[in-house]
Amino acid sequence: MKQVNGFTLIELLVAMTAGGLLLASLGWTVSTLGREAREGPRAEEWRQLLAARAVLTNLIESGENTQEHPLVVGDDRLTIRTSPPQALGPVGPIELKLTVARSREGEDLMARLSAEQVTLPPKVAGPFPLLSGYDRIDFEPIMTVTAEEQQVEGVRIRLRSRGGQENEIVAAPRVNSSGSCVFDPISMACRP
Repeated sequence: MKQVNGFTLIELLVAMTAGGLLLASLGWTVSTLGREAREGPRAEEWRQLLAARAVLTNLIESGENTQEHPLVVGDDRLTIRTSPPQALGPVGPIELKLTVARSREGEDLMARLSAEQVTLPPKVAGPFPLLSGYDRIDFEPIMTVTAEEQQVEGVRIRLRSRGGQENEIVAAPRVNSSGSCVFDPISMACRP
């Protein structure tokens, strides 16, 4: 019997299937790398925004908005008296000042902390950047209007990235102008 050199149909099908799987995984890998390369700066900006949003919301919500210590909001600044982060320990109330600083990379949201009872270390006191490299950062007061007066109840921080993406952080102190609040046992915080 004469032996024929070559491949059987089954061997060809196995080789084609293996090659197809190899090309599919290579295509998936290349597309994933391309997507990560395109989204890299935006993903980092988004992570930075989420972290800053959590910190700012917590600090502003635990703040006071009373006659003695009002929430002060300007176009490029915010000042509030608030409870300190637990990492600072028992330092008493702190004053949080947020300002917009301009740099070569764009506008930065800078924070400065000061305590009445103790001197904070320079790394804690600041100023330090919470957000950086934005095209525009604005503070807008959230007002309530009554028959007697207008009062700042909260703040909206508008952020426009260099890519044109618009984001905002909205927060209001839980202690209102009368100094009263409702204690929420679930979050262990004061609610308006």
